[in-house]
Amino acid sequence: MCQYLFTDAIALSCKRPKGYAIVRPSADEIQIYGQSGIIPPVMVKPTKENTYTLIQGEKYWMLAQTLQMEQIPAFVVSDLRESDEKSLIMFDLRSHGAKLDPITEAISLKQLLDDGVYKSQAELARYLGLHRSAVHHKLQLLKLDPKVKKSLSLNQLTPLHVRTLPGLPAEAQWALAQCMLSERLSAHQSNRVVAIYRANWKQANVNDFSPDVLAEQALQALKKTSAPKGDGKVNSVTVDGDMDEGTYNALLNLLGSERKLAPHKDIDVAALEQNISDKVGYICRIQLLPSGAGEYAFRYDGEMGDYLQDDLEILLGNHYRVSRVEKNKESNGWACVLFSNGTEANDIADRLLR
Repeated sequence: MCQYLFTDAIALSCKRPKGYAIVRPSADEIQIYGQSGIIPPVMVKPTKENTYTLIQGEKYWMLAQTLQMEQIPAFVVSDLRESDEKSLIMFDLRSHGAKLDPITEAISLKQLLDDGVYKSQAELARYLGLHRSAVHHKLQLLKLDPKVKKSLSLNQLTPLHVRTLPGLPAEAQWALAQCMLSERLSAHQSNRVVAIYRANWKQANVNDFSPDVLAEQALQALKKTSAPKGDGKVNSVTVDGDMDEGTYNALLNLLGSERKLAPHKDIDVAALEQNISDKVGYICRIQLLPSGAGEYAFRYDGEMGDYLQDDLEILLGNHYRVSRVEKNKESNGWACVLFSNGTEANDIADRLLR
């Protein structure tokens, strides 16, 4: 049953992950709730000192303090396991957009797994509303060199920039990170330069080349291959109704050539790419043709293709076909979802962002 408690009798939980900024209400929320005088209830847990620990509703608790409300509606939960308390607090922070640097977030997620709150990465992903691959990539950040981790925490690099670095020696990770920083590489360019480095590293005698030299060679190779070839003009593939196999393959090949060119994107398309990349955990590229057909393409590395295909097929069900474009199982590749028109494009985006 909901009851009213004194606002100052409630305090943040000691189980709250460190590093998260306090969730504060927006100016609009302060105005709207201030006019009505009514705010949503919070969830609390009683303590032995006749006070309460906040479990969910941090933003509303802060709202009550901002509005100088003496009392706040609350649900009091007495029997709550420590593991449930941790997961409820984490879910509350994430649902209200609390920001946390990627490394601290990865540590918090690993703690939930180590404590047995969740039995697997897949179970944790389902609870947090993420995809399995996204949780996997977040945890992989803990394998980074300490200097690279610091760059992430300082927002000098993003998780998408460094996602393919784990597995390389620490010296190599830092050498590549320095290239990303000095050249201001995009996330896609960063992943490409790491792929080139890995290929050269396998072929070279590591005793003859320092990580700095190999990183510079990879960077120069990237610059050579990044120059657009040809006039960049798009030929057309007409799609009427459902695509037959021939039309499907022709469209896939055409979009593949355009994907390499990475043309300038409309700001709304670029924003959608970023939102989908953040949600799915893989770099997303959206290609559009004048006919209205196009694709959502997701970049993956080697063995991660299987994880990505599974995630996409779960999200899209049997409504859309997922195709893999790769040279071999060890190479980078793209998982592509084609659409015939704008209606299908919007439907795919809705399914990916649920």
